[in-house]
Amino acid sequence: MTNSYIKSICDYLMKDSLLGFFYVENGKFHYSNNRFEEIYGYNKKELMKMNLIELIYADDRDIISKTNELHLEDEVRKDINIVLRGIKKSREIIYTEIHGVKKQINDFSIVFFGTIRQLNENEVNNNRIETVLESITDGFFSLDYDLKIKYVNNATEKLLNVKRENIIGTPIYEALPNSDIDNFVKRYKRSLLSLKPITFEELFNNRWYDVRAFPSTERLSVYFRDITEQKEENQKMHFMAYYDSLTKLPNRNYFKDYISSKLLTDGEQIPFAILFIDLERFKIVNDTFGHAIGDLLLQQVSERLSECVKAEGIVARFSGDEFLILLENATKNEILFHIKRIIDSFSEPFLIKEHEVFTSPSIGVSQYPKNGQSLETLIKHADIAMYHAKKNWNDNFTFFNQNLSDYYTRKANIENHLRKSLMMEQLQVHYQPIIELDSGKIFGLEALVRWEHPKMGIISPEEFIPIAEETGLIIDLGNYVLQKACKQLKIWQESDFDLIHVSVNISTRQLEHNQFVENVIKVLKETKLNPMHLELEVTESIVQNIKHSQKILNELKNIGVNLSIDDFGTGYSSLNILHHLPIDKLKIDKTFINDINTNDYALVKTIIEMGHNLNFSLIAEGIENEQQLNLLKQYKCQYGQGYYFSKPLPANEIEKLLLKKK
Repeated sequence: MTNSYIKSICDYLMKDSLLGFFYVENGKFHYSNNRFEEIYGYNKKELMKMNLIELIYADDRDIISKTNELHLEDEVRKDINIVLRGIKKSREIIYTEIHGVKKQINDFSIVFFGTIRQLNENEVNNNRIETVLESITDGFFSLDYDLKIKYVNNATEKLLNVKRENIIGTPIYEALPNSDIDNFVKRYKRSLLSLKPITFEELFNNRWYDVRAFPSTERLSVYFRDITEQKEENQKMHFMAYYDSLTKLPNRNYFKDYISSKLLTDGEQIPFAILFIDLERFKIVNDTFGHAIGDLLLQQVSERLSECVKAEGIVARFSGDEFLILLENATKNEILFHIKRIIDSFSEPFLIKEHEVFTSPSIGVSQYPKNGQSLETLIKHADIAMYHAKKNWNDNFTFFNQNLSDYYTRKANIENHLRKSLMMEQLQVHYQPIIELDSGKIFGLEALVRWEHPKMGIISPEEFIPIAEETGLIIDLGNYVLQKACKQLKIWQESDFDLIHVSVNISTRQLEHNQFVENVIKVLKETKLNPMHLELEVTESIVQNIKHSQKILNELKNIGVNLSIDDFGTGYSSLNILHHLPIDKLKIDKTFINDINTNDYALVKTIIEMGHNLNFSLIAEGIENEQQLNLLKQYKCQYGQGYYFSKPLPANEIEKLLLKKK
C-alpha cells in the first residue's frame, strides 16, 4: 500500500476521532490524526520526521521498543494493549493508554497502528496506572494542595527508606522530618500556586536527587531519581578540570574562568592584581632529594601561600613550581603588604621528611586595568615582571612597567633573529691580534663573533651572547664560530702567513654538552687544521663542576688542543685548583689591567709571578696604553691584546695587517 492510500483510508476512518490514531512502519510515522497531534503537541510535519520511541518516556521505552523489531518469532500479528508514559513537545510527562496491532507485512517491514488516549488525573491513581508506577525505577508521589501525601510508589519507599502506610495522608514535612525538606517544600508550593512544572536538583539526607514536579488543579505529581553517583562523578570531573590534583589548589583553568566571568565583564571595571610566583632552586630540590620530596614541597608551599592570602584573594597553581595569586580591589600598599607577608613566610625552612628545604619566591605583579585589558596580557606581563625579579638579586618582586615589556620584547626578537641568522650564516667572525710583548710580533688571533642585523643594526655581543646562553643557542653559535675560525686560520696558513694559533671562546654550557669533544674533532678534521694551532678559552666557572670539567679538558688536551682560562681573577677559581687542570695559559682580566692606570698594580704583579711559578703562560687583556704595556713587559707577561695594538677586525682587514707586519 502506498502512503497516499494509507492516509486516505486513515483520514476517512479516524481523522476527527476523539481518540488519537497513528500508523508507523519500522518505528517511523506514516500517519497521525488530529487528536494524536493534540495529545503530544507536535504537528503532522514534525511527526513524520520522528520515531515513535521519541514520544515515550525513557524508562518505559523497553515496553514499546519491540515494535521496531523485524521478527515476531512465530507470530505474524500481535495485539498491543499497554499503559505507559509519554513526553509532550513541552516536555510534560503524560500517561497514555494504547490499543493497537503490530503486524509483519514482509521480511523487511513491521507496521504498528492503533489508538491512543491520554488518561486524566483520576485515572492516574487507579490500578491501571498504579501498575506502571510500581514498576518504574523513579520515585513517584503525589501531594494535595495541603502538601499531604496521597500516593507513593514502590521506588519511593526504597529510595527514602519509608513505608507508605506510615506516611500517606501526612504532610510531607512531617512524613520526611529532615531539615533539607524545607528546600523542597518551598518549590512545591510555588509550583502549585503558579501551576507551572518545575525541575531541580536538591540534596536530601546526604543524597542528591533530580526532581520534576507537575501541578494540576487537584494535586502535584512528583517524580524523582537518585543522582548522587552521577553528581559525585561530575564533581570529580569538575575537580580534575578546575583543580590541581597535587596541591588541591585551583588550577589555571579555574583562575582564568573566574577572572573572565567575575571581573573582565562588560560592566564596571573592578581593579585587581595578579601575582606570578616562581620558586627558586626548585629544580635543585628535585635533583637532590627526588621528585617525591619536590611534590611535598609544592604542597607545603601551597599551604603557606594560602595562609598568607587567606580569604583576601585566590591562590592557584599555574604549572610546575609556578603559582598565581589574584588580589581583588587591592591598592599598591595592600599588594606590597601581601608580597612582604609571602616573602617573610619563606624565611623559615620547609621541614619535609627530616629534611630542611629552603626556597624563595620570585614575584611579578601586573595590575588591571593599567597593565592590560585581557587576561592573557595580564598573565604575560606578570610573568615578565617575575622573570625580571628572578634576574635581579636585590629584590624578590617586580611590578610590571612598559620598559620591562620593551626589554623582553627585544630579547624575544633577538632570540628569533639570532636563530635565523645562524641558519643563514649572517654572523661575522672578527679577529683581535694577540701580541708577543717582547718582540711585538703577532702571536695569534682571538676569534670574536659580531652581528649586524639588516633591520636591528649592530647588536652587541654583550646583549646577544647571554641570550644565546640562556636559550641554548650558544651550542650552535659556538660551533659556528669554531668552524669559521679554524677554516680561516687554515686559509691564512696556506697563504704563508706566520700565525701560530687562533683562540676561540667556549662557554660552560658548550663544555657540558655531551658531544662537545666530538664536535671539536669533527671541525679539526673538516678544516684539516692541526690541533696544536687551536686554543680554546674557558671561564673560571668550570671549577663549579670540577670532575666533569677535568674529564673534558683532559680529552681535549689528549687530541692536542691548547687550553686557557679567560678573564682570570673575576670568577671562582684559585691557582691551586687550576694547577691540577691541563691549562696552558691564563688570560688576566682587563679590570686588573685598568688598575695599572691608578698605580694599583700589586695584584697584577702577584698573578703574573704565581702564574710563572705554576708554569702558566700569561696573556693580558685590554691593553690600552704604553704605560700598561711597559709595566706588563717589566713583570714578564708574555702576551697581550687590546685596542693599543688593534681592535677586533674582519678577516680581510686582518690580512692587510698581517701583510704590513710581514
